[in-house]
Amino acid sequence: MDYTDKKERALIIRKGNELFNKGDIILAYKCYTMAKYYAGIEKIADYFFYTKQNAAKGIVLYKQIVQEDSNMGGNERAKKKLDEAALKIVEIIRKWNKEDNSEFNAKEEVTLEQKKKYLLAAAGKHKIKFHTKNKTSAIKDKQTNDNTTK
Repeated sequence: MDYTDKKERALIIRKGNELFNKGDIILAYKCYTMAKYYAGIEKIADYFFYTKQNAAKGIVLYKQIVQEDSNMGGNERAKKKLDEAALKIVEIIRKWNKEDNSEFNAKEEVTLEQKKKYLLAAAGKHKIKFHTKNKTSAIKDKQTNDNTTK
């Protein structure tokens, strides 16, 4: 649905902000999406990426903003945040490669657990769930599942 009535859109955004502040992230996302309020979607992406340390969900939402938003610089902010996420991923891969190369010198096998340790350290010591579903399904997990990934 496209809300062209500014008053109705403002009410939906206000409701989304209310829901976000109460911790109902999924319903807030639905309000922001309905109103095409990309600053709100960015707020939710930041919540997942920085607060929940769930890079996958944050990246999916930043990509949505880049693809759909061209107003007020939201697109540029989301691009910068995607670049930041890419750098973190590159850092993790480099760390893994360094560990893989060190196994020849130390004659030790680098285990999956050691790689996970570096991944978790780089991601802020929180689990990251990577979803390969469509762009909105990544945020449809119940909020209780998010609370268990702390």
